[in-house]
Amino acid sequence: MTAHDESISVYGYAKMGDKDPDTVLLAPSCLGTYRGPQGGVDPFGVRYVANEETGFASMPDTSFHILDDITKWRDVIKKPDFSDVDWETMAKKDIEALGINREKTAIMGCFLCEFFQPLMGMMGFVEGLSAIAEEPDEVAELFDMMCDMAVELTKKMLYYYKPYIWNFGDDSATKLNSFISSKQFRELLVPRYKRVTDIVREYDIPIDYHNCGRCEDFLDDMVNVCGISIWNPAQTTNDLLAVKKKFGRKLAVVGGYDFVMPVTYPDVDEEYVRSSVREAIDRYAPGGGYGFCGGVPGRIDDPAVMKINMWIADEVETYGKDYYLR
Repeated sequence: MTAHDESISVYGYAKMGDKDPDTVLLAPSCLGTYRGPQGGVDPFGVRYVANEETGFASMPDTSFHILDDITKWRDVIKKPDFSDVDWETMAKKDIEALGINREKTAIMGCFLCEFFQPLMGMMGFVEGLSAIAEEPDEVAELFDMMCDMAVELTKKMLYYYKPYIWNFGDDSATKLNSFISSKQFRELLVPRYKRVTDIVREYDIPIDYHNCGRCEDFLDDMVNVCGISIWNPAQTTNDLLAVKKKFGRKLAVVGGYDFVMPVTYPDVDEEYVRSSVREAIDRYAPGGGYGFCGGVPGRIDDPAVMKINMWIADEVETYGKDYYLR
């Protein structure tokens, strides 16, 4: 996250100018490149697409779902076979392709360690959420198959890639509330997350959990059962001060910044942007256990978006520098 204990931690995994990135995300190349800007098909057969408006972030193709009846998932969804993969050679090539200095940049290992999102990709939200409500046993068995694969890949990646941080994300919430109840989350997802995180914890490396939206109700299980120690992007729709107070230094809250685009866009006042960054830092940074994460999503070639994000990054750097020495 950050290079200076006295400064505000900044969460990111991309190279900024000439500065070495603090972390880089790395998934084994045997999974394919479907999450990249070109899209593609994931190991389960779900098609992903990207476009300029999403900044070329690849997402499931909502016009085509591979599964319409959860009771027939065994006929459609097959466990991917990675038995012929030369993990040692692949890991060496994947790491070399990053072009990083591992003494300056930490590898954040990531891959298919999610279950809720892939189910929505397979079925769409209407059918996927209906399956969870109406056929939880069938969903659980599908998740078990997916978890078996996740366990196998986790062991391989930890051994051959030797990441410094473990990252997994499974978006299961909207801005207003979660897609599923805490009971459904605890019964269907937590035991399968734990099978994977238990393996990671044996390596004594921090586990970074990504879940957008209002998902604070899930944090008890994620921290105390699954052992996560970092949560991103920690959006402000959650009561982040209450979360910090509850978990203390057991959980790094990374986020706290949801930029509100003014009605004058694309004309945006620079001081408006910079003051919003300072307000976020002053609100969430006291007491530590906080990392800044946020920006303006949109087309990567949009001059207004690029300008605002430049102001945000610069203000975090200048205002956050030596913050804890003041």
